[in-house]
Amino acid sequence: LPKFIEACQPTEQEETGARKPKAKMQVTEVETKYRVVNLAEEEMQVQLSPTGDTVQVGPTGSMWISLDELVLPKFAREFAVRSANGVLSEPLRIEESGVVSIPGTDFVVELLTPFPWHRLLVIDTKARFHNQTNLPMLLQF
Repeated sequence: LPKFIEACQPTEQEETGARKPKAKMQVTEVETKYRVVNLAEEEMQVQLSPTGDTVQVGPTGSMWISLDELVLPKFAREFAVRSANGVLSEPLRIEESGVVSIPGTDFVVELLTPFPWHRLLVIDTKARFHNQTNLPMLLQF
């Protein structure tokens, strides 16, 4: 997860507020504001409201997919996720961080706000272990 958050780091221009007009709109890695990462082992469907637009998101591993084209021009306010044939999760408001279960699966969807201008939607298992040390971690059950 730290790698995903590092990818959301602002540029010097964003930190200082300096912006240059662009002749042509291009979405670059730094400019992407809304991203989704599917760490689940199955394809999920992300639905935005109030528009009802959906996007299929297969397992992405450490890669992310931009949702800017769906969120920004259509003023989406919430995300909800479902498995291939499942029921929609409770909605997550774009303005707030949160986590909800995806019905009928062992997965959750979490909306992270690593910076005020970025949102990261993470689809993952309900149990996660994150080792932030440089030492190996041994788990026993």
